[in-house]
Amino acid sequence: MVCRDVVSWNTMINGYALVGSIKEAKRLFDEMPERNVVYWNSMLAGYVKCGDVEGAHGIFYKMPRRDVVSWNAMLVCYAQSGKSNEFMELFNEMRDLGVKPTEATVVSLSSACGHLGALDQGASLHAYISEHKIGLTTIVGTALVDMKSGSFLRRFRLPENAKVDEVKASMENGVLTVTVPKEEVKKSEVKSVEISG
Repeated sequence: MVCRDVVSWNTMINGYALVGSIKEAKRLFDEMPERNVVYWNSMLAGYVKCGDVEGAHGIFYKMPRRDVVSWNAMLVCYAQSGKSNEFMELFNEMRDLGVKPTEATVVSLSSACGHLGALDQGASLHAYISEHKIGLTTIVGTALVDMKSGSFLRRFRLPENAKVDEVKASMENGVLTVTVPKEEVKKSEVKSVEISG
């Protein structure tokens, strides 16, 4: 390489990973004179792209410093590999170390819970989101609905005149629709009274 900077190193590592040459990416990584968290994240992402869980795990735990990108990459790796217990353990470790989850973290975990049918872990994640008041953006909300896929576990306060037995919920294209039929409330008759005075 003529110009060896953060962009060129990361581009090469990413390129090797994209074509499945993780050994070449690792060789290049090992040649780097010094490595910062960005370089480590590039190598970690390479293992994730190749679906190499052991390699990703090894790099992750060798990293001298991790940022939220590192944690998210490893969480995605576990999620894509169907390792729901490992990603929940890692998420708990992340929280215990005080690393604040981002929207990307929540979306990755929600999606993984849904696709793996890990509704217990999904319920824990939902409780964490509520407890820490993580904003429910459209993306996070859609991921939470996706997570529950088919068994949306949300409580709603119904109006007093709701016909509870006739409440229906459906989901289409990630949009939850709840129909709440109401009993007609009899309006009291209004009578005119003439007051003379």
